Amino acid sequence: FAEISHALLALSLSSLFATKDTQSVLDRKAFWEHALAVSVIAVHLAKRAGTVEANQAMVAGLLHDLGKLVMAQALPAEYAGILEQAATQRRSAREVEREALGDNHTLLGELLAKRWQLPQSISRCIRYHHVPLSVENLDYETVSLVRIVCAADALAKAAGLGFSGDDLVEEIPDRVWNLLSVDQKAAEEAVRVGRRAVALHKAALGLQADGAE
Repeated sequence: FAEISHALLALSLSSLFATKDTQSVLDRKAFWEHALAVSVIAVHLAKRAGTVEANQAMVAGLLHDLGKLVMAQALPAEYAGILEQAATQRRSAREVEREALGDNHTLLGELLAKRWQLPQSISRCIRYHHVPLSVENLDYETVSLVRIVCAADALAKAAGLGFSGDDLVEEIPDRVWNLLSVDQKAAEEAVRVGRRAVALHKAALGLQADGAE
């Protein structure tokens, strides 16, 4: 039931950004498949860790790359160039975003989360999920949520679950994995859970769910 709920929520959120410009820059279905996979994996890791509520992990995972959609809608031509440069140079989108626009998608995502009056831990997670060690002076809930979504994002990308504009898997500090108690077996189980959720999402869209387990 939880996986079906995730799939339905991802479908609902994706409709908010179903504009022609966004689809020309980002593959919307692939984007939300990645967001869904990160969300489901984050919930799985949160339940293992027992440090944050599953609902917070679910929302933070779904919205972690929200700023990319904002950029794609507001600046479609410029953002298409950013993603092309990131792919050509094998760099993260956020690096190229900062060079081209002065900041990256995480700031825009945080601002939108604040405007929606989401919990501070979620808005901060959206902002800092690429740099988990930079938040260790914040409250424990935020620190834990950032670690979880950071790890979930890396696992989803490494497994090729969806696509959010770049496929570069950034190195996650060993400290993050150790604090979450995620070993190889736990990582593989988390990816299986994420893969099943993506398969359900594809089925909901009437697409063939290749590789479903």
